[in-house]
Amino acid sequence: MSEVGRRVFVGSKEERNDIDRRRFLGSGAAVVVAAGSLGGLALAGQGPAQEGRGARASDTPLQREIKAQLRGGLQKLQKQDPDGARQLATVVRVYAATVDDALLLSLLPKVPRQTLLRGAHNHAEINRLATELGIDPSQLPKTFATADDALLGKLQKEGLAEQMRNGADALDQVAVLLEKKKAGTRVVALQGCQTCEPACDAAAQMDQVVAITCAASAVFPLLAELCVAASAAWLTFYIACAACDFGGWMFDYC
Repeated sequence: MSEVGRRVFVGSKEERNDIDRRRFLGSGAAVVVAAGSLGGLALAGQGPAQEGRGARASDTPLQREIKAQLRGGLQKLQKQDPDGARQLATVVRVYAATVDDALLLSLLPKVPRQTLLRGAHNHAEINRLATELGIDPSQLPKTFATADDALLGKLQKEGLAEQMRNGADALDQVAVLLEKKKAGTRVVALQGCQTCEPACDAAAQMDQVVAITCAASAVFPLLAELCVAASAAWLTFYIACAACDFGGWMFDYC
């Protein structure tokens, strides 16, 4: 499922029209874990002693710096700081620039289509990466998406970097929402319909991208770094969506 449903608010109650929240947000309990500034969403191990925890020995200095910046942005996002969302958007774009799309596009056609569509999420690797980024793995969904033909075709045509950049654009919109919330503005009908939906759509789509790239990397280990990049982007978009969705940012859908 690549689309997060439209939302209507009645007081503090939210109704979703066309999404199974339990699938996308891990039965709710995956997100609402402990008291925190974002409706129960908390990042794990935020102290300096936790920096680099779970880091891969094979990471290059650039990869380590990218992950450190993602971690820092997520910590700011927990505090509802618009600069956190902007930092995440910038870092995701930098990360996208390191992706070897030429390699991906050359190898994807060599992987059986059904293998790609079934996906191959590596829960242990995702949990390790989450810990490295300062995300409590218990907050993540227990099940992940499988890809559909439309998304596979899009990835085969545009590559991974474009999907990451699209998600970064959604993070910029999250920053705008946070700024308006900070200013005490309640958005009713802004041009462009600024809501949490773009971030949630980006997370849902990247979930499928992870399924494809990680399935491909299981066949061609040369693609392992792209699997990691897609997973890091998905974790970032997922937390931004969950924070927005559960953080009381009461913006009307227009």
